[in-house]
Amino acid sequence: MPESAFRTPVDILLVEDNTNHVLLLRRVLEESRMRTTIHVAESGEDALRFLRREPPHEQARRPQLILLDLYLPGLEGLAVLKTLNQDPALRSIPVLILTTSDVPEDVVAAYDEGARAFITKPTDLEVFETVVQSIEAFWLKIAQLPVD
Repeated sequence: MPESAFRTPVDILLVEDNTNHVLLLRRVLEESRMRTTIHVAESGEDALRFLRREPPHEQARRPQLILLDLYLPGLEGLAVLKTLNQDPALRSIPVLILTTSDVPEDVVAAYDEGARAFITKPTDLEVFETVVQSIEAFWLKIAQLPVD
């Protein structure tokens, strides 16, 4: 891995309404050598405003990766995913579903709408940390992400 990869921060949009999940994800990513900037949207509507740089996000940087919960207040995750996949300016951003659901229909629907991965959040804290570290290992260190 080129050392320069650790100098360039990766912008991540976390679309999550559970404060505990946000705090845990931030903590695990902050413990790594990879520099990340995590932006949080607590609803689907706020995520779309952020991505479109609409008020109050006019100065927002385009994220290189989106972690999207399915069950959000207002506009749910699948509707956000569908909107992103239909927008030529946004559909190249990889979207990983990170949700409590393990319902097979949710998995199929997410992939049908363009998700790059579907990850069910573990309830065990150590396993959740391992999942976040796995996301980091592949998506932030190995995969090439689009740059705005």
